[in-house]
Amino acid sequence: MTEYLTLIYLKVDPRGKVVGCKQRHRNRRFNEVGARLVADGLPRGGHAADRHLAFAWSEILDDENGDIARQIFKRDRAGPPEKAQTLPAYPALMQNRKMTFIGLIWAALAPLILVALIIALAWWLRRARAPGAFLWAMAVVLLPVAAVWWWDRAEFIAACTGEGKPVIFRKAMAEGVFLNSGTSNSFGMRYLQQEGFLWIEAPSIYQRDAWVRYERSGGTGYGDNIKTSEIPAITARYEVREDSSEPFGHTSLSQTKIIDRISGEVLAKAGSAHFNGGRMKWVLGAWGTRSCPSAMSSPEDFDNYYHLAKKTLR
Repeated sequence: MTEYLTLIYLKVDPRGKVVGCKQRHRNRRFNEVGARLVADGLPRGGHAADRHLAFAWSEILDDENGDIARQIFKRDRAGPPEKAQTLPAYPALMQNRKMTFIGLIWAALAPLILVALIIALAWWLRRARAPGAFLWAMAVVLLPVAAVWWWDRAEFIAACTGEGKPVIFRKAMAEGVFLNSGTSNSFGMRYLQQEGFLWIEAPSIYQRDAWVRYERSGGTGYGDNIKTSEIPAITARYEVREDSSEPFGHTSLSQTKIIDRISGEVLAKAGSAHFNGGRMKWVLGAWGTRSCPSAMSSPEDFDNYYHLAKKTLR
């Protein structure tokens, strides 16, 4: 089974308010490394609300804080003020697309570096008339790579074991939620488009200690218009809290909790870990990455993690 990445394109009006979005699906593993290159190319700085907007899955969001939201919401004011514009048309995002393309090529073809090393070493050993030149070349090149990768992967296994399976302690019903996440204004739109919520409330990306409500203005399919309005305070009873951290050098951890804001009770929790390939990522590319839960090895856990809010509150 192939893991897929959900890409969300937003439409904003000249004031920067979200008025619509659409989604596209891509093969997840080969987009991870490309997305990382996009984040590396964006300016550093900004606060936590700008974090991880270059990625669609929280388990791969392990770069430093980047002022990505400012890049995404950069607008061309020369156009008609009443006309909403589609974000991917902007030069900054076009440049990031090129970087993503380069990242995807490298992610898929990085192991060819090892193949080239094996061929070169085998050729040299044959010239030296060494017996079993090709087998020796494979051992010399691949064994150290495998050993280092396996050693670095141990931290990922520890993170997966410590996090455990997604757990729902108690279910409830809610038409909307408070989404406490650094990607609430972008990839958080999936809670309206995929999870079935009528509205979500979230921190404003423009002002600290300010709040915004996103509402689905009609229909249930992708591409629905989204109405954005400022609100004086949070009204949702239930909070979807998404946190990201890097407990290890090569492994990022994302955790989601569903919390009753009145009682403080945790209704459900789930976590996801992503291993970037460790020190061998430069020669393994996407082939050295691992995630848990995985749609390939544990599809049920993967589904429960990704749709935790829906399964708990809808």
